[in-house]
Amino acid sequence: FFLVFSSSLKYLNNICKMQQMRLLCLKRTTLPIQSHLNRSKRLFSAFNIEKVLCQNEKLLLTPGPLSTSPTVKACLTRDFGSRDQTFIDLISSVRQGILDVAGVSNTEYTSILMQGSGTFSVESSIGSVVPRDNGKILIITNGAYADRAGKIAKYLNIDMEFMRYIEDTKPNPSDVDKILSEHSNSGKPFSTVFMVHS
Repeated sequence: FFLVFSSSLKYLNNICKMQQMRLLCLKRTTLPIQSHLNRSKRLFSAFNIEKVLCQNEKLLLTPGPLSTSPTVKACLTRDFGSRDQTFIDLISSVRQGILDVAGVSNTEYTSILMQGSGTFSVESSIGSVVPRDNGKILIITNGAYADRAGKIAKYLNIDMEFMRYIEDTKPNPSDVDKILSEHSNSGKPFSTVFMVHS
């Protein structure tokens, strides 16, 4: 899902370039909201948007990536209806772009865009990809996201096993081959392998 998100950002960046990097719109869109709040003399929320807008931008290091470029932020100043042809074309191009990155044909595969956190994507993937009958997942973990995937698999009553590495260590492909072969030879093969790539 991290690869999917990065691919989506690439296509959003391309669209933003066509809109001549509408950076000035960021300032314009906040002004009516502020003046409306001041005019009405009503407190809609304890959240102080003016204070937040005055803060320096933070570099968000959470996997995703969560930090976005100015061109992506500029795109967020434009509203699209879900049935607008522009929006439909954008979604189609992102879905096709994901298939292109994966190197597969749209006659055999499709990509589905899902809104939610990274954990939401992991849960939906594990819950739908791992077969319910005799499905078993090998979770290669060297950090919190894969550990969380194990919790999700347990919650969904999916047979799973961890292959653990410490956080600063890359998984070794020969170790993975070995455990897959061992389980396959014992008659209890893994149906699915999960790993977070960053």
